[in-house]
Amino acid sequence: MHPGPSTRTILGFFPHPDDESYSAGGFLALAARNGTRVEILCATRGEAGSWRRGSRHATSDLDELRPRELRNACTILGAERPRFLDLPDGRLWKIDPEPVVRRLKEVLRALAPQVVITLGRDGVYGHEDHLACTDLMTRALAELLSGQNIRLLGAAFPPDLFYPLYRRLKRVRDIPIDRRFTVEPLGTTAEAIDLINRFHGNFPPI
Repeated sequence: MHPGPSTRTILGFFPHPDDESYSAGGFLALAARNGTRVEILCATRGEAGSWRRGSRHATSDLDELRPRELRNACTILGAERPRFLDLPDGRLWKIDPEPVVRRLKEVLRALAPQVVITLGRDGVYGHEDHLACTDLMTRALAELLSGQNIRLLGAAFPPDLFYPLYRRLKRVRDIPIDRRFTVEPLGTTAEAIDLINRFHGNFPPI
Protein backbone atom coordinates (compact mmCIF):
# COMPACT_ATOMS: atom_id res chain seq x y z
CA MET A 1 0.00 0.00 0.00
CA HIS A 2 1.37 3.38 -0.99
CA PRO A 3 0.48 6.12 1.52
CA GLY A 4 -1.51 9.02 0.12
CA PRO A 5 0.09 12.43 -0.36
CA SER A 6 -1.44 13.77 2.88
CA THR A 7 -0.44 10.78 5.03
CA ARG A 8 2.23 11.46 7.61
CA THR A 9 4.60 8.52 7.71
CA ILE A 10 7.52 7.56 9.93
CA LEU A 11 9.78 4.71 8.87
CA GLY A 12 11.78 2.89 11.50
CA PHE A 13 14.75 0.94 10.13
CA PHE A 14 16.43 -1.46 12.53
CA PRO A 15 18.85 -4.37 12.25
CA HIS A 16 17.07 -6.94 14.46
CA PRO A 17 13.66 -7.59 16.00
CA ASP A 18 13.57 -5.83 19.41
CA ASP A 19 15.84 -2.93 18.36
CA GLU A 20 12.73 -0.91 17.51
CA SER A 21 11.21 -1.24 20.98
CA TYR A 22 14.08 -0.46 23.34
CA SER A 23 15.49 2.32 21.16
CA ALA A 24 12.41 4.14 19.83
CA GLY A 25 9.29 2.39 21.11
CA GLY A 26 7.92 5.40 22.99
CA PHE A 27 8.51 7.73 20.05
CA LEU A 28 6.87 5.36 17.58
CA ALA A 29 3.89 4.65 19.84
CA LEU A 30 3.28 8.35 20.45
CA ALA A 31 3.47 9.06 16.72
CA ALA A 32 0.98 6.30 15.95
CA ARG A 33 -1.37 7.50 18.69
CA ASN A 34 -1.30 10.98 17.11
CA GLY A 35 -2.37 9.62 13.73
CA THR A 36 0.97 9.11 11.99
CA ARG A 37 1.43 5.98 9.92
CA VAL A 38 4.34 4.03 11.42
CA GLU A 39 6.22 1.55 9.26
CA ILE A 40 8.95 -0.77 10.52
CA LEU A 41 11.61 -2.23 8.24
CA CYS A 42 13.89 -4.84 9.80
CA ALA A 43 17.15 -5.74 8.09
CA THR A 44 17.32 -9.31 9.46
CA ARG A 45 15.08 -11.85 11.19
CA GLY A 46 17.40 -12.05 14.18
CA GLU A 47 18.27 -15.66 13.52
CA ALA A 48 21.81 -15.36 14.88
CA GLY A 49 20.61 -14.44 18.36
CA SER A 50 20.78 -16.75 21.35
CA TRP A 51 18.28 -18.07 23.85
CA ARG A 52 18.38 -17.18 27.50
CA ARG A 53 19.96 -19.85 29.64
CA GLY A 54 17.54 -22.66 30.44
CA SER A 55 15.32 -22.16 27.38
CA ARG A 56 13.80 -25.34 25.97
CA HIS A 57 13.54 -23.97 22.43
CA ALA A 58 15.81 -24.93 19.56
CA THR A 59 18.13 -22.27 18.16
CA SER A 60 16.73 -22.97 14.69
CA ASP A 61 13.36 -21.59 15.84
CA LEU A 62 14.71 -18.07 16.29
CA ASP A 63 14.11 -17.06 12.68
CA GLU A 64 10.40 -17.74 13.28
CA LEU A 65 10.04 -16.56 16.87
CA ARG A 66 11.80 -13.21 16.62
CA PRO A 67 9.79 -12.01 13.58
CA ARG A 68 6.64 -13.07 15.42
CA GLU A 69 7.74 -11.04 18.42
CA LEU A 70 8.32 -8.06 16.14
CA ARG A 71 4.84 -8.40 14.65
CA ASN A 72 3.40 -8.43 18.18
CA ALA A 73 5.49 -5.40 19.11
CA CYS A 74 4.23 -3.51 16.07
CA THR A 75 0.63 -4.25 17.08
CA ILE A 76 1.29 -2.86 20.56
CA LEU A 77 3.11 0.20 19.20
CA GLY A 78 0.37 0.91 16.66
CA ALA A 79 2.67 0.31 13.69
CA GLU A 80 1.87 -1.44 10.44
CA ARG A 81 2.87 -5.06 9.93
CA PRO A 82 6.70 -5.13 9.78
CA ARG A 83 8.69 -5.60 6.60
CA PHE A 84 11.92 -7.60 6.38
CA LEU A 85 14.92 -7.34 4.08
CA ASP A 86 16.02 -10.87 5.09
CA LEU A 87 19.69 -9.92 5.25
CA PRO A 88 22.08 -12.21 7.18
CA ASP A 89 22.01 -11.58 10.90
CA GLY A 90 25.46 -11.01 12.39
CA ARG A 91 26.98 -10.23 9.00
CA LEU A 92 25.41 -6.95 7.90
CA TRP A 93 28.79 -5.29 8.11
CA LYS A 94 30.31 -7.83 5.70
CA ILE A 95 27.80 -7.75 2.83
CA ASP A 96 28.01 -5.70 -0.34
CA PRO A 97 26.21 -2.44 0.54
CA GLU A 98 25.20 -1.41 -2.98
CA PRO A 99 22.28 -3.86 -3.49
CA VAL A 100 20.97 -3.05 -0.01
CA VAL A 101 21.13 0.68 -0.62
CA ARG A 102 19.15 0.18 -3.83
CA ARG A 103 16.49 -1.78 -1.95
CA LEU A 104 16.29 0.88 0.73
CA LYS A 105 15.77 3.58 -1.87
CA GLU A 106 12.91 1.54 -3.34
CA VAL A 107 11.29 1.30 0.09
CA LEU A 108 11.75 5.02 0.70
CA ARG A 109 10.14 5.87 -2.63
CA ALA A 110 7.22 3.50 -1.98
CA LEU A 111 6.48 4.62 1.58
CA ALA A 112 7.42 8.31 1.18
CA PRO A 113 8.17 8.92 4.87
CA GLN A 114 8.73 12.39 6.25
CA VAL A 115 10.90 10.95 9.04
CA VAL A 116 13.22 7.96 9.23
CA ILE A 117 14.47 6.76 12.60
CA THR A 118 17.23 4.24 13.14
CA LEU A 119 20.01 3.60 15.66
CA GLY A 120 22.65 6.22 16.38
CA ARG A 121 26.21 6.45 15.16
CA ASP A 122 27.52 4.51 18.17
CA GLY A 123 25.51 1.40 17.31
CA VAL A 124 24.07 1.60 20.87
CA TYR A 125 26.95 -0.48 22.23
CA GLY A 126 29.20 -0.76 19.19
CA HIS A 127 27.41 -3.71 17.56
CA GLU A 128 28.70 -4.07 14.01
CA ASP A 129 25.22 -4.88 12.62
CA HIS A 130 23.83 -1.76 14.30
CA LEU A 131 26.58 0.41 12.84
CA ALA A 132 26.12 -1.10 9.37
CA CYS A 133 22.35 -0.58 9.47
CA THR A 134 22.74 3.12 10.25
CA ASP A 135 25.36 3.54 7.54
CA LEU A 136 23.16 1.81 4.94
CA MET A 137 20.19 4.06 5.62
CA THR A 138 22.39 7.17 5.70
CA ARG A 139 23.77 6.26 2.28
CA ALA A 140 20.33 5.53 0.84
CA LEU A 141 18.97 8.87 2.03
CA ALA A 142 22.01 10.75 0.75
CA GLU A 143 21.46 9.30 -2.73
CA LEU A 144 17.70 9.86 -2.65
CA LEU A 145 17.37 13.26 -1.04
CA SER A 146 17.56 15.37 -4.19
CA GLY A 147 14.39 17.45 -4.10
CA GLN A 148 12.97 15.55 -1.11
CA ASN A 149 12.62 16.43 2.55
CA ILE A 150 13.19 13.40 4.76
CA ARG A 151 14.51 13.89 8.27
CA LEU A 152 16.83 11.21 9.67
CA LEU A 153 16.76 10.64 13.43
CA GLY A 154 19.11 8.44 15.43
CA ALA A 155 18.11 6.93 18.76
CA ALA A 156 20.11 8.40 21.63
CA PHE A 157 21.10 6.99 25.02
CA PRO A 158 22.98 8.41 28.02
CA PRO A 159 26.77 8.15 27.59
CA ASP A 160 27.31 5.58 30.35
CA LEU A 161 24.20 3.41 29.88
CA PHE A 162 25.53 0.72 27.55
CA TYR A 163 29.24 0.92 28.26
CA PRO A 164 29.20 -1.97 30.79
CA LEU A 165 27.47 -4.14 28.19
CA TYR A 166 29.95 -3.09 25.51
CA ARG A 167 32.89 -3.84 27.78
CA ARG A 168 31.52 -7.32 28.49
CA LEU A 169 30.52 -8.21 24.92
CA LYS A 170 33.74 -7.13 23.28
CA ARG A 171 35.44 -10.00 25.12
CA VAL A 172 33.06 -12.54 23.55
CA ARG A 173 34.59 -13.98 20.39
CA ASP A 174 31.44 -14.65 18.33
CA ILE A 175 29.63 -11.35 18.92
CA PRO A 176 30.40 -8.69 16.26
CA ILE A 177 31.40 -5.74 18.44
CA ASP A 178 33.52 -2.86 17.18
CA ARG A 179 36.38 -2.97 19.66
CA ARG A 180 37.66 0.52 18.82
CA PHE A 181 35.08 2.26 21.00
CA THR A 182 35.85 3.72 24.40
CA VAL A 183 33.31 5.09 26.84
CA GLU A 184 33.40 8.59 25.34
CA PRO A 185 31.87 7.85 21.90
CA LEU A 186 29.10 5.64 23.33
CA GLY A 187 25.86 7.46 24.07
CA THR A 188 24.84 11.08 23.55
CA THR A 189 25.15 14.05 25.87
CA ALA A 190 22.00 16.02 26.64
CA GLU A 191 23.37 19.07 24.80
CA ALA A 192 23.68 17.10 21.55
CA ILE A 193 20.09 15.81 21.50
CA ASP A 194 17.77 17.48 19.01
CA LEU A 195 14.44 15.91 19.97
CA ILE A 196 13.13 14.70 23.34
CA ASN A 197 10.00 12.56 23.49
CA ARG A 198 7.97 13.48 26.57
CA PHE A 199 4.97 11.18 26.93
CA HIS A 200 2.46 11.25 29.76
CA GLY A 201 -0.26 8.66 29.44
CA ASN A 202 -0.97 4.96 29.23
CA PHE A 203 0.15 2.65 26.46
CA PRO A 204 -2.16 -0.15 25.33
CA PRO A 205 -1.96 -3.21 27.64
CA ILE A 206 0.41 -6.01 26.63
